[in-house]
Amino acid sequence: MSKRYSVALERAVQIELLRAQADLQRQTLAMHSQNLVASLDPRQHIEALIGGSQTDLLQQGVSLVARYPFLLSLASNALTSSRGRRILGIGASVVGVASLWWLISKRSTTNARQ
Repeated sequence: MSKRYSVALERAVQIELLRAQADLQRQTLAMHSQNLVASLDPRQHIEALIGGSQTDLLQQGVSLVARYPFLLSLASNALTSSRGRRILGIGASVVGVASLWWLISKRSTTNARQ
């Protein structure tokens, strides 16, 4: 009788250990999936590229366009007219080159610190 009892007890303990292990695996999976969702947030990528203060400027720009929709209308008009496109193209090129230079200089200073 005692041998049957110890086998049954050992089996019950083994089952409980497996349940505890499965519970830990579920918790770990939930934690990793939350970290994955947080890392896929576009705001994280924008902040990593341009920094926190510039992200605030971007959010202010979006809220400004939402508050004053005629700014968006002016921008779309500039895109559709030939003269506006030419001026906008030159301005976009200048901004693109300046942004690229800024990103490269920021990355080189970050690498130098490490």
